[in-house]
Amino acid sequence: MLMNSDFLIVSIEDDESVAKGLILTLESSGYQVLHFSEGDSFFHKLPDLSPSLLLLDIRLPGKDGFQICRELRERGEHFPVIMLTARDDDLDKIRGLEDGADDYIVKPYSRGELLSRINARLRRSYGVLSNTGSREDYTFGPYSLSREGMSLKKEGREVELTPIEYKLLLFFLKNEGQTFGRKELLNSVWSSESTHYGDERTVDVHIRHLRTKIEESPSRPVYLKTVRGVGYCFDRS
Repeated sequence: MLMNSDFLIVSIEDDESVAKGLILTLESSGYQVLHFSEGDSFFHKLPDLSPSLLLLDIRLPGKDGFQICRELRERGEHFPVIMLTARDDDLDKIRGLEDGADDYIVKPYSRGELLSRINARLRRSYGVLSNTGSREDYTFGPYSLSREGMSLKKEGREVELTPIEYKLLLFFLKNEGQTFGRKELLNSVWSSESTHYGDERTVDVHIRHLRTKIEESPSRPVYLKTVRGVGYCFDRS
């Protein structure tokens, strides 16, 4: 049975903030990810790649998404392509599908929708993805953290988490009962490219924000606890 880590997803997106969000979403879900900001660099590297799926923005500098998709199909590349666009335009959808795209997602989209579309397309192309082991949800108290949709729910209602809050909570749940210092958390959760990387105070800030979302009384946490002089620990006992 195939695992998410068996797949390489390539993103072509020129908006840096959108690209970072895509990369975080996909890597947190276990996929390998490679990003390009325009088509020429992608085509230059393509002979050395084996993409499982391409996330392709339509509005790009140089070759647009339609041209890129059409050229891929003319070259005989058959891996699935999902087009991303800020315009909900039927003509764009029709043109994209005619040029060889397999699916079309309009921005802004939810993380859950993106992952669902990707998983569906990969299942059709390569077989069943694994939903066991490291892919299972985590539950604690009235909460359920979904790894498939990168979401937290309390009694069925979604609790809004930032990407860092999600990664932080997931890390604690995967390592329940273990205590981590601020430096360990920075190295494990934050990207080295983050503007806050290396600043241990940012850990305290995010812990405080996360507590307001998962604790009935954030000043008296029952899950995300402070271990004086050491750091933090997730422990429901």
